[in-house]
Amino acid sequence: MKAASFAYTPARSTAHALELLAERPGSRPVAGGQSLGPMLNLRLARPARLVDIRRCPDLRRYEESNDAVVYGAGITHAEIEDGTVPDPSPGWLRHAARNIAYRAIRNRGTIGGSLAHADPAADWPVVLAALGAEVWIDGPDGRRAVPLPSFFHGPFTTSLTPGELVTAVRVPRPTERARFGYSKLAAKSGEFALALAVVFEDPERGTRRAAIGAIERAPLVIDIESPLSGAIPEASALLANHLPAETGGPLHAAALARAARSVRTRDSAGTRPDSFRAVPAAAGAETGSGYGSGRGEGEGSGMAMRQRRGSSDPEPDPDPVPTAADALPPKVHLTVNGRPVESDVQPRTHLADFLRERLHLTGTHLGCEHGVCGACTVLIDGVPARSCIAFAAACDGSDIRTIEGFAEDRVMNALRTAFSDRHALQCGYCTPGMLVTAWDLVRRISDADEPRVRKELAGNLCRCTGYQGIVEAIGDVLAGAAGADASRVPAPAMPVPAMLDRPRAASGARPSLRPATAAGSNRDGAEIAWRAAIPADPEKLWGILRDVPRMVEAMPGTALAGAPDEMPLRLRLTVAIGPMRPSFDGEAHVSWDDDTRSGSVDGRADDAASRSSANGRVRFRVVEDPDEPGSATLELAIRYRIRGPLAQFSRGPVVDAVMEQLLARFATNLDAAAAGRAISQAPPPGGLRLLLAAAAATVRRWLAG
Repeated sequence: MKAASFAYTPARSTAHALELLAERPGSRPVAGGQSLGPMLNLRLARPARLVDIRRCPDLRRYEESNDAVVYGAGITHAEIEDGTVPDPSPGWLRHAARNIAYRAIRNRGTIGGSLAHADPAADWPVVLAALGAEVWIDGPDGRRAVPLPSFFHGPFTTSLTPGELVTAVRVPRPTERARFGYSKLAAKSGEFALALAVVFEDPERGTRRAAIGAIERAPLVIDIESPLSGAIPEASALLANHLPAETGGPLHAAALARAARSVRTRDSAGTRPDSFRAVPAAAGAETGSGYGSGRGEGEGSGMAMRQRRGSSDPEPDPDPVPTAADALPPKVHLTVNGRPVESDVQPRTHLADFLRERLHLTGTHLGCEHGVCGACTVLIDGVPARSCIAFAAACDGSDIRTIEGFAEDRVMNALRTAFSDRHALQCGYCTPGMLVTAWDLVRRISDADEPRVRKELAGNLCRCTGYQGIVEAIGDVLAGAAGADASRVPAPAMPVPAMLDRPRAASGARPSLRPATAAGSNRDGAEIAWRAAIPADPEKLWGILRDVPRMVEAMPGTALAGAPDEMPLRLRLTVAIGPMRPSFDGEAHVSWDDDTRSGSVDGRADDAASRSSANGRVRFRVVEDPDEPGSATLELAIRYRIRGPLAQFSRGPVVDAVMEQLLARFATNLDAAAAGRAISQAPPPGGLRLLLAAAAATVRRWLAG
């Protein structure tokens, strides 16, 4: 799939970016684009305009002091991994950066984008929250600082308000006696985390905390009283005290125990790089040993995932009307395989399509078109990158090198010969991207052993060879004379040190919330069991559920698309999950049993824009509250399955969190209807407004208990 139409404007500075965001509703900032790019391609996000902040010089700066390092939001994961910028810790951040996605993603993904995107399975939110970091935010009211636990409000949801940008992150420097442990469990290196844990101890500052990620809410930061032993029962007990049983499962307990066992001091951190090896989740869960790593492709993007406090994003224009500044397609100037190229391009044209269709360089192949398979890998300014999620307009001024541009390169010719000798290709579709990745690997890691080679290749998928011949071919080149070849292409611009303006005082921490749902999953889809006490007569509540227009009105984001007396009912449901705003059109069969005050809804719906679908069944029942005669309890049992592109981003925990909030607001609306009050006409479910509704419902339950 290709992105829907949007306008594009590069920003010259943070101040210019803020002006552009304020100028046009529905605009989104983008830096690396490694998370927003796939969402745009799958049409899960449809902004009116992209404001490109990748090259804002004030976002490409860092500041080092005795007590901290401040990274500009445009610093990439690869620059932290390579030590291009200082690490305030004894290599802990470098190790964590190495486990984010794949090298081609790390080359363009940014630290600010990772935090602003707030993916629940991301590394930086958990690692940096454990270390006590804070984000600096620029907006119409100036610059402010927010501690990370307060910054994250839920999956893909942060405290950023309209028109604000993450501009920097401040990471405190740990003391000499500080200790750190990190564990990440994933299906394979580079995949989304199934469980993520960090343990940090700094005795000189009286700090001891654990941070848990890849849960259906903001990362959990726990202040602990004594060191963890690393036993799984101890980790399970700690999680049980801070999370509902259905949230912190065995994998999270295993990750936390593993992180506790992997704790290293400053002196030993640099001598134990193996403590950050990738361990498959299944092995980790069974053995309870080793150290986890790996992260999903979507990590990084730029600060494109702006979330709003107190409101949902406005509906973007599907086909935005250009302003005077956007009227003409941008003109792109590139150097491609050593040849200057100038051309007009549509903002939504990807670099891969430009190379193939305009320049007829068909050696760049297209596979997944959302940055996962690696077939489209090319060099952008000397480093591997995914050309299927890099817009040509955003590459203006860059040096591009495709597989056709290596004819005279000694390392590439050695790789081609080794691939042939080792039978390292069959259909050949993955081979151009595989060779570009291998070329970078040989130049960058001259002493790579077989496990490291396999990890570096994790982002390039091959369905034919089983990888053995590919690994052997790269090993041959590493061991040969070509492995020491020093030919280089221009390196990307380096971040520069600078004195950065200090923000206002950081705001306080936000308390964690407890959900009211019990969720699970099986091969038939996800399941949720949910109960809500509603202070209304059971017969009155049943009457509302029996009245189709009132029941639909009470369900957030839902509207009738047909007559209320027709079966099946025709419905439309709009849900906001961070930057994603799917709108489902579908049909539902509803049945009621008046004798038992129970019923069911069976339905299916499709989001045409993203080609995603959902189907499910809801069973509902109204019973009298045994503790409060005359009051009702609504019981729901929900089973659903999501298919298509949306399923890749709305992973189970994320959907569960949104569903929990949706149900909380549904109960609030039913309560209002039963009391004769007007039902709130709020924006679609998702984001902070819905989170606050769920929080209010939770607080009411606590007070009632």
